[in-house]
Amino acid sequence: MENKEIEYIEEEKQGISIGDIFKKIWHAKITLGVTFVAVMVVGVLGIQYLYTKPSEKYTAGLTYNFEGAAEGKYPNGTAFNYQSIISLDNLATIKDSNDSYKDVDINGLVQDNAISITLVPQEVTSETGESTVTKLNTFTFEASCSYFPNDTIAKSFISDLLNSQYTFAIRLYDAIDYDANLVLANSATTYESQITYLNAQAQYILTSYDELKELFGAYAYIKNPSESATTPDTISSKITDLTRYFNSVNINALSAEATEKLYLKGSADNEDNIVQEVYNSLKSLLETYNYNQLLVDRLTKQFNELYQNNNIIISSPNDLQTKIEQLVTSNVSIKSQITSLAPKIGYTFTDYNSETNTPAQIEKTGEPTYVFPDESYTNKVNEFSLKISEYTNELKEATKYISSTYSNTTFEYPNIIQKTGGFSIVLNLAVSFVVAVILACIVAGIKGHIDMQKEKVNKEEAFNNTQN
Repeated sequence: MENKEIEYIEEEKQGISIGDIFKKIWHAKITLGVTFVAVMVVGVLGIQYLYTKPSEKYTAGLTYNFEGAAEGKYPNGTAFNYQSIISLDNLATIKDSNDSYKDVDINGLVQDNAISITLVPQEVTSETGESTVTKLNTFTFEASCSYFPNDTIAKSFISDLLNSQYTFAIRLYDAIDYDANLVLANSATTYESQITYLNAQAQYILTSYDELKELFGAYAYIKNPSESATTPDTISSKITDLTRYFNSVNINALSAEATEKLYLKGSADNEDNIVQEVYNSLKSLLETYNYNQLLVDRLTKQFNELYQNNNIIISSPNDLQTKIEQLVTSNVSIKSQITSLAPKIGYTFTDYNSETNTPAQIEKTGEPTYVFPDESYTNKVNEFSLKISEYTNELKEATKYISSTYSNTTFEYPNIIQKTGGFSIVLNLAVSFVVAVILACIVAGIKGHIDMQKEKVNKEEAFNNTQN
């Protein structure tokens, strides 16, 4: 008995060696293997579904470059509400477009606020550094991975979702009113007003091509190169052709000639109706002119009263000042039309008198002095009108071709969608492996220690029995 106590005391002094620990672990090697496998499987699945999956997100950075996007508008001028991209209705449209998306939980995405799109305003300074413009067409997108069955479906769904606005915008190019000025020109009762509208349309065409140039570059084709028998037209070459033509046609001289020679638009075959139309136009212009002038007087009085009483702070632009300036500018144009039309049918124009509040009026003072132009003049005007119409139709087709060919959604990342957050599968396996090894060794060590102690006790009891 004394020898055993001495032996136990010696073991306590020496402690347990590393070798003893490994012996105990190896003694329970079956427990070691079973525990390792169990912990490894539970660890991998637990990390994946309890931590990684809820914290993982699909992210994307994107820029829309369809016409108007930089100003926060669609091509037809309506407001671009980017939050509508992640609305339940739009998500449902994308889900219904492909059977493989049936397991995407769009209701959960919306209800749990697990999807978002954020505007990232971009400040762009001009080359001269004189002005800075804030562009409103760049965004960041995020969506939780938990609501998608797998990466392949998620990335395809998100790609379709973000590109849907580009597809919608392309359709809106057809809704653009390209020929508003042409309609007004065709219904104009005078050559002067017809030419004014045609000039406005010419400027609209040039401005539209300049905007396309800024968006898609000077050398973007305006139609399919394979369909062109000659050198394919680019935006830059088209602008050059248009500028050359408009400079070669002195359309303002035609307007001046109509005023100087008192031309009426039409022919002597319908003279009475034409004169009546001119008179009706004069009355309508006069009514608008007087109404505008009355508003100018009222707004000017209101502005002066507020200013004198120190009830406003003068800023630029001031709303009242801006409105007054707009009305005055409009009346300058209207007055010019009235003063050119009235003498042709024998009327004299008397301007508005603000001191006595006497409205402007026209009065019959003599005989009509109008004449109908010769064929040479009308041919020149009609030729210009026809050319502007052709250029307008070309602009329509060019805009559609350019927008469908070059106007796409630009993504920040080469593979469009990035996956962030959580553990990667490699890191998951590594962490699970380390934890499994540690726990398996602890469990096996304890099991081995207990088994070895039992075996030792059994041996001692067997030895004592043989001694007895």
